[in-house]
Amino acid sequence: MSPMLTIIRPMTEADVPSIIEIDREIHYSSWTEEWFYRALKEPYRAYVVEQDHQIFGFAVMRYIADEGELLNIGMAKHQQHQGYGKQLFLYLIKTAQQKNIRHIFLEVRASNATARRLYEQCGFQPIDVRKAYYQLPQVEEAIVYQLNL
Repeated sequence: MSPMLTIIRPMTEADVPSIIEIDREIHYSSWTEEWFYRALKEPYRAYVVEQDHQIFGFAVMRYIADEGELLNIGMAKHQQHQGYGKQLFLYLIKTAQQKNIRHIFLEVRASNATARRLYEQCGFQPIDVRKAYYQLPQVEEAIVYQLNL
């Protein structure tokens, strides 16, 4: 049996229901179905990660001028801690470089040590703290990260 090929590709309208399911599984997200459909249009870029036509990860970026911002990212629980998040992140960085993006920003829950470790491994540096940024499931700070390309 050959290993399954992991594909990262642009998100389509047909992918949105699967993405919403993943987002609900892993986040206390305020993202609505409408927001995911909006992410398919400029200035956004949305991507999915799939194997054997099964979507298990996604990312939504926004590009304005020479800056990119990671707005939402997620990996289904059964595929976490297997390197797919890093693979997706490196793809996002490469894509941003091809678009002549000079800086990428993101924010993450202060308690999300796994994500913070991944971002730091990919070269992101913490630059700010947003007090009481997240409200659910409890009030929590957001750490703002920046990567200079």
